Amino acid sequence: MLSLTEKRLQGTWLSQSLPALASHLSVIKADIAAFRSYLRSQTISTSALPNKVLDYVFANEGKKFRPSLFFFLCKLLGYQGKHLLPMAAVSEYVHTASLLHDDVVDSSTLRRCQPTVHSKWGDRTSILVGDLIYAHASELMAATGSLEIVKSYAHAIKRMSEGELLQLDNLFRLDMEQGLYLQVISYKTAELLAATCMSAAILAMHDDGSADQRQTCYRFGYNIGIAFQLVDDALDYSSKEMDKDRLADFANGRVTMPMILLYQRGDAETKTFLRHAASQSPIKHADLVEIKKLAHAHNTVKSTVELAHNHTAQAIELLSVFPSSPAKASLIKLVKMLMTR
Repeated sequence: MLSLTEKRLQGTWLSQSLPALASHLSVIKADIAAFRSYLRSQTISTSALPNKVLDYVFANEGKKFRPSLFFFLCKLLGYQGKHLLPMAAVSEYVHTASLLHDDVVDSSTLRRCQPTVHSKWGDRTSILVGDLIYAHASELMAATGSLEIVKSYAHAIKRMSEGELLQLDNLFRLDMEQGLYLQVISYKTAELLAATCMSAAILAMHDDGSADQRQTCYRFGYNIGIAFQLVDDALDYSSKEMDKDRLADFANGRVTMPMILLYQRGDAETKTFLRHAASQSPIKHADLVEIKKLAHAHNTVKSTVELAHNHTAQAIELLSVFPSSPAKASLIKLVKMLMTR
């Protein structure tokens, strides 16, 4: 039987399909449809294999969370210019390229319940196609003529790599401080969302107040990124029906917020058990089941969700500087769907 927290997490928009999201939030429905067509129309390589791989990667619609945020902010800021679809694609391309690389690093065989590229075509193909996607995204950035957009995404990509290295350097580190983990997820997740959101403001704003608005959009995306990853952390300790195996993070050595809080709150016996479990290779399934029980007993999943709530609230507060509009109301609704209870 699912716990109350699990039922609530299953009710979030994260568990909904893209068509359900688009129909519920009609403001961006046309943009999402155009975006799908745009992705299908792109020819990134003249070689057959990369295009075959790309067709496979983008056949799964996914949640398109980053392009959705970008479209909402462009609506809010009044930008509907020629770079709308290409820059929405940039956010998706950068994210996808990072996943192709991550799957090689993590030796992941499944993503969204489908075989990963590296498990089907090998490590070299996965890495090189990821590089190809990065290069194509860079061309689209450069086409805007905005050095600030190029710099913001370059910074985000650099941070994403640093975040992966920082995480690798702290595998199975049960005594990790919360601040260090927040740094990891800010690098791995929040910086890309921040760049995505700020790019909407860069494209739209040309007056003296544009610097403040760019920073507001950056901070908005950053907070949403932190909240998004914390919810993902909670999902890993909840249901196995959310495109992830139960406790897949910890099984692979990734110590996330629920585990950090469990180790902090656990007594000496619990700490000893966790250290023993972490020392096994692979970790026993029975130990993973017990860890999940302990996490819920110590309310670490609930606390992780509450921390995500705080960042969501900060993101919504940042939008107060913009005048009321249907786009703003829908954007706030989107953000709240992230944490729906």
